[in-house]
Formats: sequence, structure tokens, C-alpha cells
Amino acid sequence: MTAEEMATCPDCLGDPDTVCDACGQHSCWEGEFMCHEALSAGTVQKEDLHIGRSWSDTRLEDGCPCPKQPCGLVGMGSADPSCTEHPPQRIKTIRQSHPASACPGSAS
Repeated sequence: MTAEEMATCPDCLGDPDTVCDACGQHSCWEGEFMCHEALSAGTVQKEDLHIGRSWSDTRLEDGCPCPKQPCGLVGMGSADPSCTEHPPQRIKTIRQSHPASACPGSAS
């Protein structure tokens, strides 16, 4: 769904920068996110979400050109356009994510 379609969809959140804080995706189904964590998921601005493609490490992130966050994941809003894994136009399954405010790599 394009940003223009989201802005006019009566069921959608209408904001292409608002994504699920569990999976990082924007999915329109009567305004609800439909990932496995949908019942407990909230929303976050995509710039504020750190995403990773591996289940528990940063193997794929280590080899990509995207800038890394303190946790080793990629900031969803700062993916390098040449990356084959993280930019919105090429994004694949996100297997780990957390809001920037809960980044385990940030100093307390």
C-alpha cells in the first residue's frame, strides 16, 4: 500500500511512518497490525524502531552498509538505500526489533 493509499484508506492508520513496535510493519486490516504479537503490540514511529533480520544476533546487520544503533541493529528510518535487507522498498522479514527508547545497547 502506498503512502497515498494509506492516507485515504478509511480503515488504515493513515500514517506511513507509524509501524507496529513488534514487527516493524505497517499493515492495514481495519487499522490493526496483524503480526503474531498484534494483541500486545503498540505503535511507534519507524525512525524510532531498531530492526534486525536474524533471530538472535546481528549477523546480517554486521555485513550490511546501514548505520548501526548501539545494540547492533539498524534504525528503521536510517537504512542505507543500497542495502539489500533493510530499506522499506527491499525489507524482508524482521525477526527482532525494539523501540529506540528500550535499546539494550544504550547507556542507562
